Amino acid sequence: MSDKYVCEEESSSKSYPLNESEPENANQQKSFIQLDEINKIYESYCVQYNTLLNRVSIYETFDFISNDKSIKMELSMLRYDCAGLHEYCTRTLFRLDSIESYNNEEIRKNRKKIVVKVNKLADKSELLLKRVNQLIDELNDFYKRQESIKYMKKIKNSNECTCHLQRDCCSYCYLNK
Repeated sequence: MSDKYVCEEESSSKSYPLNESEPENANQQKSFIQLDEINKIYESYCVQYNTLLNRVSIYETFDFISNDKSIKMELSMLRYDCAGLHEYCTRTLFRLDSIESYNNEEIRKNRKKIVVKVNKLADKSELLLKRVNQLIDELNDFYKRQESIKYMKKIKNSNECTCHLQRDCCSYCYLNK
């Protein structure tokens, strides 16, 4: 199954004619307009998610073989973008919560559909964030191994530890301090 997120199509909301003599109908119309706006925002979040997914997938194919600090910076920006998408979804849920239904069942149903879709997208973006954090952890481990190798070349000992983490006498101490 592909991780690509496909926006679920939303049937266009029924539009009520704006009639100034019926304030409740005008309020319902306003709610439908707000739902349409949020649905468009949701669609833009889907595009953003797919872009982030592609970026994460590219980094997951990397074997970290060089000590290039730019990769760490790029992964940090990717983490920031994934966390931002999750935050946007959360804010959208709060915004949906503020839309009044005015006892209109269609408004309730439309709002519920959008809430479910945004929740799914928030969950997927959170999983994507975990994948990015795992990549950053792998990169940090690579950096630690590289530093340990440099350190071992410098001290040239037989890797026998007598200090039990009290000083930097071996690679074990260095990696576990």
